[in-house]
Amino acid sequence: MQKCQFCSKSLPKGSGAGSIKTHEAAHKANLHPNRKKRLSKNKSKKPTKKGVTPEVAKKANAAGKKPEIIFSNKIRRQTNNVVLNGSGIPDIIAYNKNWEFYEVKPYKKNGKTAADKDRLLNPNQQKAFKEMLDKGITVTMIYYYRTTLKQKDKHGHPLYNFKFKKVTLKKSDFKKRGIIDPKEFEKNGRLIVA
Repeated sequence: MQKCQFCSKSLPKGSGAGSIKTHEAAHKANLHPNRKKRLSKNKSKKPTKKGVTPEVAKKANAAGKKPEIIFSNKIRRQTNNVVLNGSGIPDIIAYNKNWEFYEVKPYKKNGKTAADKDRLLNPNQQKAFKEMLDKGITVTMIYYYRTTLKQKDKHGHPLYNFKFKKVTLKKSDFKKRGIIDPKEFEKNGRLIVA
């Protein structure tokens, strides 16, 4: 039996598994400078996340809520309305002698037209708004134009500037196209500054 020069452990002579020779070779490999570099690179590397992570979803949700909050505050200041701004269909419900319903959607983000899934009504919203119009309740679509400012807030998040345009929906909007699209309203000159 021989003692290991690194850890003073007694091991049998030879060159097979469990021998002093293989044991000392393992110690030498661990002490080699290239081994340390390889280990440190692997330890610092974090696994990449694929798809929509909770952090990304939170940022997107917060960015989507900002224009709703800004527009509801604008309504509140202009007419002393009672304004309810919560989750649901529609986004904003206001009361000033009669009920007013608003749905807020993006139209342009930094000069580019927003994606269809963001800009257009989803099937549940289409169904709800069509029923509201059939009952004689007015629904107003608010489309916003968002530009990103150069400044950032104290947390390092981007700041935005919003401009709002509105259009009051008609029953014929659902009959003609079935899709409520701000591009069509803009062509027809129905979008007005809110």
